[in-house]
Amino acid sequence: MSSHFVNGTRFAVAPLAALSVAISAITNAAPPVATTANPPAEGAIVVVNSNWPGLQEVPVRAGTATANTFELENYDTTNLGLFPVGEGGGAFRATESFVSLSQVRDVTTEGGDQNYFEWQYVEDQTNRQRRKPTYKSAMGYNIVMDEDSDLPWFNALKEMDRRGEPVVLRETTPKGDVIYYVGTVSFNSIPTKTLNENSTVTASFSINSDPIRYKAA
Repeated sequence: MSSHFVNGTRFAVAPLAALSVAISAITNAAPPVATTANPPAEGAIVVVNSNWPGLQEVPVRAGTATANTFELENYDTTNLGLFPVGEGGGAFRATESFVSLSQVRDVTTEGGDQNYFEWQYVEDQTNRQRRKPTYKSAMGYNIVMDEDSDLPWFNALKEMDRRGEPVVLRETTPKGDVIYYVGTVSFNSIPTKTLNENSTVTASFSINSDPIRYKAA
C-alpha cells in the first residue's frame, strides 16, 4: 500500500516538429518495432500516428534503434484484434525542446467520466434496468501558475496556443517516474486577479490519448 502527494512534481511542455517522418510498418510485439528511413535517437520522445486507432497521437520513448528501425518502448501491440497485422504504418513527429513550468500553484484534472447505455426489457417483471459502458468523456489537465511574463514558459505557451498543434506534457513525479501526455494547449496570458493574492495564469491541456508512464531508472 502506498499514497502519493503531488508536492514536488515537476511539469514541462514541448511542441512537436513541423515535419512528420513516415513509418512503413510496426510489428505486433512488446515492445513493437517501427520501420522508418529516419529513426529517432534512442531515448527521444516522439508522437506516433499509426493506422491503428490504438496508436493514434500517442507519446512514446524510442528504445533500441538501428539504421532503419526503433522500438516503441513500453508499448504492447500483441492483441491482433486491436492491432491487425500489417496495418500499423503511419508516421511520427519528434518533440522539440521541453520548457519547464514553474511557480505552479495548482493542478487539476477534469473529464474522463465513464458513460453508459441503459435499457430495460418489457417482459422483465422485476423492472430491473441494465447498463453497459460506452465512451469516456474527454479529459483535460489544468495547470495554474503565478503570472510572470519574464519566465521562459510564458511566451512559449502563448506560441503553442497560437499554433493550435498537439504538444507533449511531461510530468516527473517526486519518486522519479515520468509520465507523458499528448494534447493541445490553451493559454490565456491575461492573469486572474484577486485582492491580496498572487495573480495567476492557467494552461489548459486537452488530453487526446492515454498517457504513458516510464518508471524511474
